[in-house]
Amino acid sequence: ALLGVELLHEDASRWNWANGGTNPTTTVGSPNPYDALPVGYFNRVRSGEVRYKANTYALYGQDMIEFLPQWKLLVGGRWDYFNADYDRAAPAGPLTRTDRVGSYRTGLMYQPTGTQSYYVSYGTSFNPSGELYALDDRGANTPPEQNRNIEAGAKWELADGNLSLRTAVFRTEKTNERNTDLSVTVEQNLLSGKRHTDGIEFEGAGRITPSWEMFGGISFMRATIDAATGQQANTLGKVPINTPDYTASLWTTYRLGGGWKVGGGVEAVGTRYGNTTNTVAAPHYVRWDGLLAYEQKRYDLKLNALNLFNTDYYEGVYAGHVVPGTKRVFLASLRLKY
Repeated sequence: ALLGVELLHEDASRWNWANGGTNPTTTVGSPNPYDALPVGYFNRVRSGEVRYKANTYALYGQDMIEFLPQWKLLVGGRWDYFNADYDRAAPAGPLTRTDRVGSYRTGLMYQPTGTQSYYVSYGTSFNPSGELYALDDRGANTPPEQNRNIEAGAKWELADGNLSLRTAVFRTEKTNERNTDLSVTVEQNLLSGKRHTDGIEFEGAGRITPSWEMFGGISFMRATIDAATGQQANTLGKVPINTPDYTASLWTTYRLGGGWKVGGGVEAVGTRYGNTTNTVAAPHYVRWDGLLAYEQKRYDLKLNALNLFNTDYYEGVYAGHVVPGTKRVFLASLRLKY
């Protein structure tokens, strides 16, 4: 059995800045790049401070019960207390939101031999308003979104333990997504939206020789917005934001002897949409990484190279902005062992 407590405190603050002057005007179709900027345009004006604080207190537990020689049952539960305070700049006032929510998970596992296992699982989770360092008037009065996930999979150990394979199919559903309807006067968001993601994934890890290891995996996903009302009604049947149709990775390492090890890998991510009407998208990308390590009994030295070929890509895309991916960077680390 496993019992635990989780305590989490988050504290963030920011100031917003704006240009001091008004934006210049120009002619559409024949802009003049030499137009003078208004006086004071580059004099930044700072707004009031925005402060966010959140506390999470959680109790959780789970147990694996073997009720037959080859059958095991997993049961677990979690209770969360989540409180978020959002102090906005004047003239807007402070907001607060508190939720007390329980979630659970259960699974059934069948192990006919020591080298293979098959399972099904079901679990629930939630997303409270204010979890992403922001809160508005409607969100402060809106209960959490609810999620559920069902999964079935299998795992095999082959070649005397030198090869491990895993596969799974899954479906994740959000049953009451937040929607906004500005055509009516309401004090909270409408929990009327629904969406789901169906997927299948494959993973493998193997030791090709005593010195050469390889790890890889690929996932295919299809996400769809199933129900939407109010301002989001035109998103019905579309793909949710930042949900790629596939992700894949491959990593390999080789021990050269004398404590030296080299490695490299590749990551590929499919197209992702930046809005729920699917008119803005970030293209798929492929990123290559590398590793050089020197490992000894008392210490390890590592040099990681991220984005070896300095590929331009986007980790996230939204309706109004994108999150650029990491440029080429080298990270050196030292780990001491006692």
